[in-house]
Amino acid sequence: MTSIQIVSGTGGYLEEGTHAARPATPATPTGGIAIYYETDTTNTFLWDTAGAAWVEIAVGGSVGGTVTSVATGNGLKGGPITTTGTLSATVTSVTKTASYSVLAADSFVHFDDIGAAGTVTFTLPAAAAGLSFTFTEYTAHNMVLQAAGTDIINIGLSPSTAGGTQTAGGAYSSVTLEAHGTGIWVASAALGAWTPA
Repeated sequence: MTSIQIVSGTGGYLEEGTHAARPATPATPTGGIAIYYETDTTNTFLWDTAGAAWVEIAVGGSVGGTVTSVATGNGLKGGPITTTGTLSATVTSVTKTASYSVLAADSFVHFDDIGAAGTVTFTLPAAAAGLSFTFTEYTAHNMVLQAAGTDIINIGLSPSTAGGTQTAGGAYSSVTLEAHGTGIWVASAALGAWTPA
């Protein structure tokens, strides 16, 4: 076992060795600090003088931390979690056979036009960071995505005009639009032909 020990009136104690050789209580000076590195596990421990116990501060040679809370938002359910718990993502699919004004509260909804007898227009809410919608055309009729105000809908290299539209002209065309701020919707995924106007 290789041992490095530093002891001073205001300093501390530093030692390395195997897990089995780690002392139950280190010879820590008053007001000092004690650190022990396990050469066989590569874990690092700090002596907690208040709790009189070793506290693991790094696992496998890497510095880590403790997650104290996980919050959830649009599309993710189950939080906040402060000890243990389960998070889940729910994908909601909604069929519209007539035109519809999409709400910000509909974020992460997958819209389709199954059974529509004609063109279905989806009017988007104003682009705002964190909003995301998916649209899939299942019929031979057009699906139109209408931007709010002066927003732009950018699918690939073909942005709409300000306040304009994107039109899917073929069955099974699909697009997921995301807003990372105000004024523009960006396609994170797109299939089929989309025509801007």
